[in-house]
Amino acid sequence: MGGQDLFVSRLADDNKWQAPKNLGAPINTNGDESGLSLTANGDFAFFSSNKLDGYGGFDIYTFEMPAELRPRLVTYVKGFVSDAKTKLPLESAVEIIALERNRTVYQNYSSPDKGDFLATLAAGKNYGLNISRSGYLFYSENFSLINYTSKKPFNINVLLQPIEVGNKVILKNVFFDTNKYNLQPESRAELQKLLEFLGQNPTVFIEISGHTDDVGNDELNQKLSENRAKSVYDFLLAGKIPPARMVFAGYGKTQPIAPNTSDEDRARNRRTEFKIMAK
Repeated sequence: MGGQDLFVSRLADDNKWQAPKNLGAPINTNGDESGLSLTANGDFAFFSSNKLDGYGGFDIYTFEMPAELRPRLVTYVKGFVSDAKTKLPLESAVEIIALERNRTVYQNYSSPDKGDFLATLAAGKNYGLNISRSGYLFYSENFSLINYTSKKPFNINVLLQPIEVGNKVILKNVFFDTNKYNLQPESRAELQKLLEFLGQNPTVFIEISGHTDDVGNDELNQKLSENRAKSVYDFLLAGKIPPARMVFAGYGKTQPIAPNTSDEDRARNRRTEFKIMAK
């Protein structure tokens, strides 16, 4: 409409940007408008213009963003990474993955002086978080932002464990269908992390273990947990990890990490882990 104008474009589900749309008058003029910036919830926008009724040159303006132009709701993950023994901050690699397509959406390092990091995430997807550092077991977590409406951010304190016999990792981004042991595609990113860990630590020997809640037949749960552990074992075999470096076991309901008194706690007990057996 003049010099520089402001446009909007959305990233579609196929990961391609849609055709830009001019925001039109009265935001754009025959002068220059630039520097569009949104509040975190997308309700209001700020920009600069040298043509609107300002004080001279470029001024900063704000307007309420029309509902149809607002971005998806976002939140953020703020974390602090420390050594589990010394509690001192650690500089560590932080990666957040959109699980549906195993696509990395955030990749950075926690700060060396405070061990902190901050990542912004758009609603509508499931995310996996992995934090790693040489000499330590990696950390695994996930966030579901499907149907997310809260503006409450995620705050986590991560204690990385050194690679020592007996230490274990819960693989929180390894998924199975109910009562089945076929790995879901969303598990691939996490298992690739495990492959990388074993490749970087060639003397480590691990046990892969499967666990269930207390619902259902004990014998069936035992067999299900064993088959799920074997699915992870088979994935690692296919990734060229020697069988002499790992074993798998199923423990059914016998090693709960929470009381089986709520859906949330039962979900915590349904898990896949690996433990350092030798190094």
